[in-house]
Amino acid sequence: MRELDCTWSSNASSGAQTAVEVHGDVLYTAFYIKASTGVDTATVTIQSAQSSGGPWFDEGGSTALTVGTQIVVRIAGPFGWVRPHINSTGNTIRAIGVS
Repeated sequence: MRELDCTWSSNASSGAQTAVEVHGDVLYTAFYIKASTGVDTATVTIQSAQSSGGPWFDEGGSTALTVGTQIVVRIAGPFGWVRPHINSTGNTIRAIGVS
């Protein structure tokens, strides 16, 4: 059953994106990360926490994003809150998690 389906866009700002509370027991999550035009080399880290205020822990990530590329980062749950952290603008991140 799908428990998490969220999309972030770093077009306006880089850094920590908006945290999302995860409902249910998400056991497997895939983060689809696509770099748009203007991206030099992006570093993406997927972070989780027990509460929206942190502390935040790095679960997985990649530094392989350049213009027009797309990667998938898979992490295992469960977790209470999740967010991507990205060092550049011009990226789209979609998370799909299942229980």
